[in-house]
Amino acid sequence: MEPEHVPDVDLVVRLRRSPNGVVLEKLGMSWEVNDVGALVWQLMDGKRSLLEVSRLVAAEYPDQSADVVLDDVLDLVTAFVEAGLATVTSP
Repeated sequence: MEPEHVPDVDLVVRLRRSPNGVVLEKLGMSWEVNDVGALVWQLMDGKRSLLEVSRLVAAEYPDQSADVVLDDVLDLVTAFVEAGLATVTSP
């Protein structure tokens, strides 16, 4: 997965708030993500690249370096894809 790739969410996935962040639900399975994970999920619109998503996340968390945020976004989106919650396409 590369920073220029474009992530998109699976429209079957439901999102609901929980005391610890957000729960993503699909076909009876659920995944809990923290506030950063929820922000990444909401920014995955099928139009923004992973780099653009990471820049928007970094703007919300200025105490983190852009490189660290990009690595974290790549790892998180990889986990979403592996769980069948999202897809990633080349630009």
